[in-house]
Amino acid sequence: MHKGFIGNHPWVLMGVFNASLAIIESSSSTSIPTIVMREFKECVDRLEVLDVNQTGLQFTWNQQPNATSGLLWKIDRIMANEVFIEKYSNAYGIFQPYRIYDHSPAILKLQSGGVQCPKPFSFSNHVALNDDFKPTVNKVWNMECVGHKMYQVVSKLRSLKKPLRKLMWSKGNLHDRVNNIKKELDMVQIQLDQNPNSVELRVKESATLKLSNEALIEEETYLRQRAKIKWLRVGDCNSSYFHKVFKGKVHRSHIHSVADQFGHVFEGAVVPQVFVDHFTNFLGTSAPTLGINEPNSLFNARIPSDVAIHMVRPVLDEEVRSPVFGIGDFKSPGPDGFSALFFKKTWDIIRAGIMEAIKEFFINGQFLKEINHTVIALLPKTNVPSQVNDFRPISCCNVLYKIISKIVTNRIKMGLNWVVSENQFTFIPGRRISDNILLT
Repeated sequence: MHKGFIGNHPWVLMGVFNASLAIIESSSSTSIPTIVMREFKECVDRLEVLDVNQTGLQFTWNQQPNATSGLLWKIDRIMANEVFIEKYSNAYGIFQPYRIYDHSPAILKLQSGGVQCPKPFSFSNHVALNDDFKPTVNKVWNMECVGHKMYQVVSKLRSLKKPLRKLMWSKGNLHDRVNNIKKELDMVQIQLDQNPNSVELRVKESATLKLSNEALIEEETYLRQRAKIKWLRVGDCNSSYFHKVFKGKVHRSHIHSVADQFGHVFEGAVVPQVFVDHFTNFLGTSAPTLGINEPNSLFNARIPSDVAIHMVRPVLDEEVRSPVFGIGDFKSPGPDGFSALFFKKTWDIIRAGIMEAIKEFFINGQFLKEINHTVIALLPKTNVPSQVNDFRPISCCNVLYKIISKIVTNRIKMGLNWVVSENQFTFIPGRRISDNILLT
């Protein structure tokens, strides 16, 4: 009833709900959702609210706070509707320790808007559906460029960013265009209902319907790339449930508060530096190393000479092409912003340049910093990450880097059987750890 009264205004619900939404929100060994869970989830779905980005304790209620054992549940929540999430995108909740209580104190913080930084270039896959896409790429790629082959490729990719950005916004805002075409199609069909014999209206309906289908495909391609949700099927992007999940995922991706390894809590603009300091110390720094006098004495296994020669043979065209078309279309791009789909759609144009650049690397071993750079992304290891140790860093590499590393990996696989012991099963195709169990 209150949802109907609120209407299209920001709304937050916080407090004790005496029910959880999922079986993972309990420390017990419950394997199936209870009736209370199902009813609570149905209620939350009807209210169209979702959890606000939060930090602190994952389980908010302790059955026996003064004892050494007892069930832990998440029955306290801070939830908000989509209007609130959009208006207060920097809002987040903190669930503090219980101390002498059985419930975790919940605090909602409404942060002011952060500093708007310029967004780096990121290729949107829906641009490849534009009729002017290939001619634009072909025009830039055929420009004269002097230098090493890899430098030429990097320079041309850099020169492509501006025209592709222009192409990306040439038709205006994608979502507004989809909505306007839908309204236009509705108007045409209403007019056609009143004048069913009008040939002009039927032609207009057919043309508008074609534009609508093309715009919907572009929008769905864009959303699939942004969402990074693997359960999507065709048509799911246009559902209200998808948009709700997507907005919730984007909202939860922000890290507003974090504790370092000593337990000191940091908020706001200083959070990024906490991660930089932590991983700089964790990963270590470069230091001088000592050489090995007799390296051959450390290794008994040897790769046969014919296999070794085959591993360092000249790179073939298929070895370059196969990794390109083996990368998923919606994989995260590297620092240059180009996805694998860009290389697939323009392969007939850029093929020769990419082949020459990759083969040149395997001859001279020179690697440009623009290709070797990566974007470090943080993945949470827990449902409610609160410390720097709760995040795992991964590297988002450029496509050219992935191609080279895949070629090297495929060749290393050839010699693994000769240097890895027979009782070791990791990374060896055809070996299974269950074989060891059977032998035992």
